[in-house]
Amino acid sequence: MRTRILYRAFFIALAAFASVVASATNFYVVSFEVSRSGQTIAAPSLMMLESEPVSFKTSGENRVELSAVIRSVSAGEMQLIVFLKTESGELSPAFMFTPNAPLTVSSGDLELRVKVDRNKT
Repeated sequence: MRTRILYRAFFIALAAFASVVASATNFYVVSFEVSRSGQTIAAPSLMMLESEPVSFKTSGENRVELSAVIRSVSAGEMQLIVFLKTESGELSPAFMFTPNAPLTVSSGDLELRVKVDRNKT
C-alpha cells in the first residue's frame, strides 16, 4: 500500500514537472552536427531551457564531449555558448542567434553546425 502511494506521488510530481517544462516559453530544441574531415561523427538534438547547461558525451574512436548553454543577452537577443572537444581538436564558440537560423563554425578539419528551434507550445 505504501509503495503504491509513493509511486502515485512520484508520477504526479513527474507529470507536473513535464507540464512546466513543456509550457516554458524559454524552451529550445537544439540540433548539433559535429563533423571531422566532412564525415559526421555525432548529431545530437538536445532540449534546452534558458540558462540551464546541458551536455552530451560519446566514447570510442570518434569521442565527442559537448556542453552548451543558452542565455538571454538583452531584450530579443539570445546567445548559445558551446564547448566541443573531440580527438582532433576543440571549439568553444559563442553564437548570437535567432531561432531557425543555421550556425556554423570550423577549425581545421573539425566543423560544428547548429540549429536552434524555439518551443512552439
